[in-house]
Amino acid sequence: MINLLKLSFIGCCYSAYEGYSPFYGINEGVRKSLEDETQRKAIREQESNNWIAPPSQEEQKSLNEIANLEKRGFEIPDFFQFWKKGVYQETVTTNDLEKINHLHPVEQDLVYELFFRYHSYRDIHQPPYQAVNSTDYAINLLWLDQHPSKSQEFSDRFYKVVQKWREGNDCQINLWYHSDLTPRSIIKKSKDLFAQDVKTKFRDLSSINSYQFIGIKDLFFTDQRVPLFLKIDSAKSMILQLIVEIEKKFRFAVFSDLDVKALSKNELFDQRTIVKLEQSGFVLALSGPNGPTDGYENNFMIFDRKHSVFLKTHKEALKQAITNGLNRYFHSHSDKAEKKAAIQSIYSMYWQIINQDLIAEVAQKKISLRDAEQRRILPPVKPISSPPTQWEWERS
Repeated sequence: MINLLKLSFIGCCYSAYEGYSPFYGINEGVRKSLEDETQRKAIREQESNNWIAPPSQEEQKSLNEIANLEKRGFEIPDFFQFWKKGVYQETVTTNDLEKINHLHPVEQDLVYELFFRYHSYRDIHQPPYQAVNSTDYAINLLWLDQHPSKSQEFSDRFYKVVQKWREGNDCQINLWYHSDLTPRSIIKKSKDLFAQDVKTKFRDLSSINSYQFIGIKDLFFTDQRVPLFLKIDSAKSMILQLIVEIEKKFRFAVFSDLDVKALSKNELFDQRTIVKLEQSGFVLALSGPNGPTDGYENNFMIFDRKHSVFLKTHKEALKQAITNGLNRYFHSHSDKAEKKAAIQSIYSMYWQIINQDLIAEVAQKKISLRDAEQRRILPPVKPISSPPTQWEWERS
């Protein structure tokens, strides 16, 4: 996850810790602990039970070494003080953040990388080295419901959510809906509310050419047989792919569910998020304590247009995931577990994209899918604030 930092971290140690030679040996332990996927999974399990995850063996070793040096009278550098605070998930104050932001850039990266692991630090953001311009990204919100009668909420809900996002963003905001599922009178009322906001655009899902995404000519958003959650997950992924790969107007495309807490521009694109986008091409939400045990959610996503490898992989994976999801759902009959897996096909696609070596072994029948799920690494994630997931797929 932080491979790009290894060489620069080692190279800076002598300048960053001049006069603290006893701490040289702890640096490698700290770095290794941040690459420990087992601990990353343990944190998710502990948070799901509302517990604080204990330090990993590697972390505990470094903590013990720091404690021993402290007993011997050594002054503990700020970097290790804040790293220790993060491992124990102690409260981080505004004063702490000011000090962290004055650390050596590599030290700063490592401290924030640690914070990024924990849902409890979801409101902490590393200042970007170079701020993203408002013209470089678009925020996308979606309203999609099987029942047009519920669309009375459409106008008020969109308006309130957009106002929250507008407080910290001067970018284009796209409001996505489907014209066959939303009465024209409601759409007109909504557009009237945003008449003075020239940067808020209404976008119709029916304008998306589904053939280029799923290989079928007709859109499936209006088909009552297709489960709602599969439609919504498909729409999210299609929208982001469309914005960055086909329209190419913005470098970044952000998607957010309506109940996710709005973020400012610099919170959206804090330094850790930018690093992850440059490395992987996408970022998902870190799941909260009551969220999926997989460790991520797709209620919030960012795509980076500059990562062409990811976009190509994602487009191919999306087509396959939707097709497989539909086939599994309609051939599952009364098998609830199979139906659930079918509906989650888009969600599951993201861990498979980041673990393609394991998926290749599954395809070659060297390992089972369950083995792959046990060994997988977490997709790139970003802590956010949102209500507990309520994934009522059986009602869709």
